[in-house]
Amino acid sequence: MRRLLLILLALGCAREPAPAIARHDAIAQPASSSVDSLASPSPVSSTGEASRNIFAYRERPVVAAVEQRLPPASDDRLKPVLQQSIPIPQPPQAPPFGYRCIGTFGTDAHRFAVFTNGDGVINVSVGDVVGKSEFVLREIGVESVTVATNTFTHRIEIGR
Repeated sequence: MRRLLLILLALGCAREPAPAIARHDAIAQPASSSVDSLASPSPVSSTGEASRNIFAYRERPVVAAVEQRLPPASDDRLKPVLQQSIPIPQPPQAPPFGYRCIGTFGTDAHRFAVFTNGDGVINVSVGDVVGKSEFVLREIGVESVTVATNTFTHRIEIGR
């Protein structure tokens, strides 16, 4: 047991410790060190060994922010730009249907609808034009009739 302690003591004293100044050189770097020194640390650690010391503190270089002053803006650039209003296209409106359906008559094979506009009464079969309007009678139902133009379709209740 004594022999082992003597051997360990001899091995520990065989190597001299690095001087105190050399030990702290890697730690005490000036604040203006370049970025390259941080990217590739020195091969000598703070203890004097040739390895990387992960416990050594290294300060990052301080980068001073440069404030750039812009020339004062002229009055023309501060004024809001007036934009001309672009008219939004409205969807096409259906032409007014100036007739009122007052009833349907006829047999199942030949039905017709009766319309009025205040001037007179008009009898219309399926596929015929209703009076002087652009509407064509498309369908005769139990409670309503359907009239249509090229682009619009109206469902008209009977009696209203």
